[in-house]
Amino acid sequence: MNADSTDQFGNANAGEPSAPVSTDGPTRRSTQGSTHVWIARPDGGLDYANGCWRRFAGRSSTEMLGHGWRHLVHPDDLGDFLNVWRDACRTRSALRTETRLLAADGSDRRFLIRAEPLTDERGVIVNWQGVNTMLADASPSEQDGDGGDTSAEDLSEVMTRVRTRMAASANHDLRRPLSAVSFLSNSLAKRLRDPISRDLLSAMVRAVESMQSLVDNQLYFDQVDTGQVQPRFVDHGVNSSLVRLANEFSPMAERKGLGFTLHPCSATIRTDPALLDTMLKNLVCNALRYTVEGRVVVGCRRQGNWLRVHVLDTGRGIAAEELGLIWQDFFRSSRSVQEYPGGYGLGLSVVKRLAERLGHTVEVTTTPHRGSCFTIKIPLSDRAASPPHGELSVTTQPLAGLRVLVVDADATALNAVRLLVEEWGGTVRSARGVAEAESLLASGSFQPDVILADFRLGGTANGILAMHKLTGMVAHVFKSPARGVILTEENTAVREREIALAGYGMIAKAISPETLYRTLSAVTRNQDPTPAGA
Repeated sequence: MNADSTDQFGNANAGEPSAPVSTDGPTRRSTQGSTHVWIARPDGGLDYANGCWRRFAGRSSTEMLGHGWRHLVHPDDLGDFLNVWRDACRTRSALRTETRLLAADGSDRRFLIRAEPLTDERGVIVNWQGVNTMLADASPSEQDGDGGDTSAEDLSEVMTRVRTRMAASANHDLRRPLSAVSFLSNSLAKRLRDPISRDLLSAMVRAVESMQSLVDNQLYFDQVDTGQVQPRFVDHGVNSSLVRLANEFSPMAERKGLGFTLHPCSATIRTDPALLDTMLKNLVCNALRYTVEGRVVVGCRRQGNWLRVHVLDTGRGIAAEELGLIWQDFFRSSRSVQEYPGGYGLGLSVVKRLAERLGHTVEVTTTPHRGSCFTIKIPLSDRAASPPHGELSVTTQPLAGLRVLVVDADATALNAVRLLVEEWGGTVRSARGVAEAESLLASGSFQPDVILADFRLGGTANGILAMHKLTGMVAHVFKSPARGVILTEENTAVREREIALAGYGMIAKAISPETLYRTLSAVTRNQDPTPAGA
């Protein structure tokens, strides 16, 4: 707050601050009657005041935020309180004082006011986060200094609980509309007949499911971060996390024209899968957001008893003066704010705190204008992965030697199939269309045992016609047959019968690992692929 400006208290800030009201030493015991939570700008203007304070003051949110503190602090205490505020702003130190606040009926009550400053990368105060705790009348022993501040809670603990309640409330509020959208989408799917509309609806359903997962994981993170629950450590196959990354972020990379490569890994690690996924998603999202051209690569490397998971990008890198600040809550460089105004600067701080809670480590290396590499170091497990309910558990490589050609313009499907099949020991080649697949087969460099082709490949040919052409080409070039499986987002009896009559198997999108494994296993056993979507 500038010394010569006019603040939200309605006072000119001329001259040096006088001695503030005593902020140290014994204070009165707090009561359980009223706790106010607020956020204010350095000039004293309120950006937020909780309902408890609004009810105590008898003011609406607009009145509270519009007038600031000058109508909330007792007139006789306002001058001293302003001096305390100025001094805390000047020294960028925590604010702690007692003052009288005005109630709705015109009376006043004495409060212990505590606040901490939030600063940016230059050390400039962005806002203050504070709590007002109502004080009871002091007993003689407390006035003599014997009682002390025994029941007044630490400000950071109060703010932690407030943030947790706010997060839980927000997550609860988000869950209801998301559940409604999911239900309505499923109802609408039964009524749609137009294939393009059904494809669009399927994409929307996947987006809603991703949002639901994000909301659930965020609530879980808040509970773990505040110590309400302990991390749930299991033996986890890291490749399942990589598959989820492929499903979620391949479309984003494709929209930006970036390469997005995930190298499969068969390692089993000891971690909390939900929290690890949150860490990886934050790192990959940041990498894709700040990379304009080039690619993002996710890969793993064993190092003794640890697995190092790397997220590399070819973005602009991180300036040397910012490296020590990137893990702070709400930190965003000025360039990031200008180029990507929608962020909040919490992604990396979440990664750091989760790593600490899980006993993992996270580190970064960077070269300005060339890119960065974030690494999570996780302990390896010598036991098999503990599969979540409903997920496939494969501890060997049951598809070793199987060769799979995937023909699909959907980068998400390509990445998911490649990661899964390679983990199971198979070999995958991919093509974004029929012409690219034909070129690969004509070269004679790859003989597939099975071809997975999307039902909607664009142009006039659907997946069935394309499959006829490609399986025929395999038979002609390699003098041996290849099995065909159609990938489709229309998981209906009509579509299943159409594909089965053509002599091919069917897998519904989004691709289930269990269904993919079951279908490909049938090929290795020389059986017909299961013509089912589930």
